[in-house]
Amino acid sequence: MHNKDNVTQDGITAYGTLIWIDNFGPLNELYGVSGQWVSRRSDFSNWRQVDYGSTSGNYRITYPTINAFTYYGAGYGSFVGLILYLDMQCNTGYGTDVRCEY
Repeated sequence: MHNKDNVTQDGITAYGTLIWIDNFGPLNELYGVSGQWVSRRSDFSNWRQVDYGSTSGNYRITYPTINAFTYYGAGYGSFVGLILYLDMQCNTGYGTDVRCEY
């Protein structure tokens, strides 16, 4: 299954994709996450944060150094749970956050 979303704020658009396996019952598996931030603005901040995992307690927080990322479950632990999530955010040059959650 794929969940895709995007949000635009202060001239920056955040695109995110959550890829997961819909198992029968509550043990869905997070397969991977990917996303990017797109802007033509020159004051795009260097601060980016991506959180992903399951609400059952297994998650990762990363700080990409470029405007695109892809993470797959292998090597990152087992992300299994009823609710899986991706939360990505960055700062604009005006000090406000651009946040895309699901």
